[in-house]
Parts: sequence; structure tokens; C-alpha cells
Amino acid sequence: MPIVVLAVVPVLLLVTGTQGAGTWVEVALVALVPALAATAAVLLRVRSLEHDDSGEDAVRRARVVRVARRVVAELAVVAVAAAAVATVRSRGGEIAGGRTDWYAALTPVLVAAAAALLVLRLLPVPVRAAARVAARRRGLVGFLGLARAARTGATAALPVLAVVVGAAVLALLAALTSTIGEQREVSAWRTVGAEVRVDAVRVDADDAAALAARPGVRSVVRAYVATGATLVSGRRATPVLLLGVDPAEYGRLLADTPLHLGAPPAATGSGLTLLAGPGIATDGDLELAVRGSRVPVGRLVVDPGLARLAAGQSLPAVLVPLDDLGELVPSAQPNTAFLAADASAAEALRTLREPGTATPSGRVTGVDTVAAAEQRVAGRALPRLIARTYLVGALLAGVLTLLAVVLLLAATRPERAALVIRLRTMGLPHGGERGLAWTEVLPVVALAGLAGAVVGAAAPSLVEAAVDLAPFTGGAPHPALPVVPLAAAGAGVLVIVLGALALLLDAAAARRGRLADHLRKGDTA
Repeated sequence: MPIVVLAVVPVLLLVTGTQGAGTWVEVALVALVPALAATAAVLLRVRSLEHDDSGEDAVRRARVVRVARRVVAELAVVAVAAAAVATVRSRGGEIAGGRTDWYAALTPVLVAAAAALLVLRLLPVPVRAAARVAARRRGLVGFLGLARAARTGATAALPVLAVVVGAAVLALLAALTSTIGEQREVSAWRTVGAEVRVDAVRVDADDAAALAARPGVRSVVRAYVATGATLVSGRRATPVLLLGVDPAEYGRLLADTPLHLGAPPAATGSGLTLLAGPGIATDGDLELAVRGSRVPVGRLVVDPGLARLAAGQSLPAVLVPLDDLGELVPSAQPNTAFLAADASAAEALRTLREPGTATPSGRVTGVDTVAAAEQRVAGRALPRLIARTYLVGALLAGVLTLLAVVLLLAATRPERAALVIRLRTMGLPHGGERGLAWTEVLPVVALAGLAGAVVGAAAPSLVEAAVDLAPFTGGAPHPALPVVPLAAAGAGVLVIVLGALALLLDAAAARRGRLADHLRKGDTA
């Protein structure tokens, strides 16, 4: 306690600003856990000196000391994990900006360790319930295996911890990989604006008809696209990406895509009717500044799906009916064609040696596709490195889980071998030892794998403040890190499969052993 006081007081005096409730909770945990442990140790020591350390009292006191040590150790692990999560949430901006913090990097592992302790504490409850159900059925193997599984946590804490950590790492890497893939696809769609975008000096009706006649092209929508437009509200001007397009046709083109748009708003009769993306203020009198002209806005409706990327930066988009824009700004003529096409048609357009040959006017300057935009980001050095790192990490986590199950089998094998020998003398049929191993080990592995998978799936949301996947997705900074249930399910199933594989390997090794060796092991046990 004096050490804690000496550490806390200078920090409070030197650090400016106010401390939140989380800071005081961490200080209280750091101070109270050692204080309670020291008090309990002193009281037990004094009592042991006052009484004779013999008989049942000494055994009971020794048991209390062991329990107290375990509780203190578990509370310390939980406190460290909670402090790590608080650190990530409070300093997430600094960490995401490039500052190295190994303590924060270990947050998923620390949370997994805390979850492993929870598994060890709660494991006997469901397993004993299953054992009571098995006791009503014929045969002893199921009941004995589950009864032994309920006591496994006390003797195999390290393997259970390794299984939980391995499952958590597998689920975490799977969730991050899935999120990166989804966000990269969304970013590619927001960059291109459709499956295929054809840029040109001008796109006439004949050009659109020629593009629509190409094999594999399903539909074509002409549009006017300008990145230099601004939306003016009083003294505030917001740069926007202007899309002059037929709202109904463009909406049908983007149906069932990540850029799905809502129903176009009805015109008000005065001024332009805009469909705007998120991040645009809708208060006050609005004007759209484009090509040196200012056009009053009569109505503005926000659609969250109308977000676009330009030069890797998120830019609010504004959708304007092309006919209305052309009447008010005659120089705003179609300069883009958005296409819905299959993969082969899109690639054929993109790889044209002379893009101008795609249209009769020959004014095409470039073609971009969603697949090409995704590949540009995925082909960078950093995303490739991260993908390989994730693959290696997943392989190592799988190996760790397999070794943990093997270690769990090794830790429980002596007692199980002795029990099998005794049951053999009572008529245990051949193959009963394999059933005993499966019912004893697999429930522990399944519960530990489930806990680790849940922790791994939830870990991205815990460290979201410190993780920025934008360099790997090519999108806007700090994309959301949602919980991916499929990643948790996949990691849990993989852990169970690895556990079954370890059990099969153990059974194969046992079959190669000689009967005399098994009998000798049973006599020794």
C-alpha cells in the first residue's frame, strides 16, 4: 500500500487535467488487490502461529491458503486485462497514429487469459450437469469421462489457457481478415461508383448505345461527375463529389450492391432537389457551386449509402438529376458512363489498348472497374505483408491449439490409464478407453474453444479505437470493426476438429503400445 501511494501521488501532482472514473477504478484495483492478499496472508500466518499446525486444522488452513493464492492470481490477471482494455480505449488515437504500445498490443491475449480463468471456474457446472444425465443411462464410460472432465480444470490449467488463447487468436485473425476483405470491396465500389466506370471528355447518346451493345454489358447510365463542386451554406463551403445522373436509372444500376440507394426524393418545384451523402449540413439556405455557377437548392435529403472516395479520401457525394442540372448549368454535360457488366466484359473494357475505340466518338480517356480497384489496394506491399502475417499467425495459433490439446491429454493420461486398467478387470469392453478419453477431454476443449472464439470475435470492438484498417482497405480512415459471428463459429469448429485430431493421434499411439506397458502404468498409478 505505501508503494501504491508513493506511485499515485506524484502522478496526480504532475499530470494536468482531470482524471476520469476509469482511472480511479484502476488505482483502486491496483491498491486493494495486493492489500487484501497481504491482509489475508498475515491473518492466516498469525492464526497458524497461535494454533497447533497438526491434524485437520492444518490441512484446512493449507487449503484456504491455496484457494486465496489462486483467487489473488486470478484477480490480478483480470485487473491487468481490464487495464489493458482501458489503455487501448483512452490512448487509441495515439496508437492508431503510429505510437508503439506493446501493452496495448497484448490486450486480446490478456482478455483471452481472463476468459480462460472464467472457463476454469465455470467448467464444472455444465459438465457435472451432463454427468448427472449420463448417470441415468447404461454404461459407465460416459459418466466417468464427464465426471473426470469436471475435475480437469484443477490439474490442466495451462492447456486450457493455451486452447482459449489459440481459439481467440484464430477468431481475431479471421474477423480482421473478413473485415478487411469487406471494407476493401466497399472502398472499391465507392471509388469506381459502379461495376464499371468509363471516363470521357463527353459521353453522347450514341456512345452509351455502343457501350450497351457490348457483350456482357447489362445496362449503361450516363452521368456528369465533378470533384470540384462545393455546397455553400452561408459562409461555409463543403467540397462534394457531384453526380449528375438520372436517380431512378442509377438506383436500378446499383441495386443489390454495396452502394444501394434509397428512393429518389420528390422535386419541390423550386431549386434543385439533391440526394446527399453523410457529413453534409442540411441547415440554412444552400447553394450548389459548380463550374462557376451557383444554383439554389430547394430540397436536400441525406442518404447514408451515398458516400464516395476520391484519391483515397472520403468525400461527401451529391446526386442531382442530370436533366435539371443541364438546364441550370448548360456546360455540365455527361462525361462518365456507369455500367453494370459481368466480370469478363468489365475486364475486356479495362484492358483495351486504345480506350477511345470503345465508343464511336473516341472521347474515352479511361476505364476503371471494381475488381481492378480492389487489386490495386491488395497488391500494395503493406496489404500483402499483412495478409501473409495473418496467415502465419493463424497457422501458429492452430499449432498452439493442437499442442495444447496434446498437453491436456498428456496431463490427464496417467489417472485415465489407471482407471482403464481397473475397469478392464471389471469387464470394460475393448474400445472403452477411447470413449473415456473422448468424453473426458472433448468437453473441456469445446468449452475452452467456445470461450476463446467469443473473445476473438469481440476483440476487434475492444481495440477499435487503436486500429485503423484504412491502409489495408484503401478507404476512409478508421472503418468500423464489427463483430463477425461467422469468424467465432469457424474458430470454435476448428478448435473442436483439432481436438478430435489430437484424440485420434493419441488413440493411434495407445494402440501401438504393448499390453504389459499399460499394465505397468496402471500398477505405477
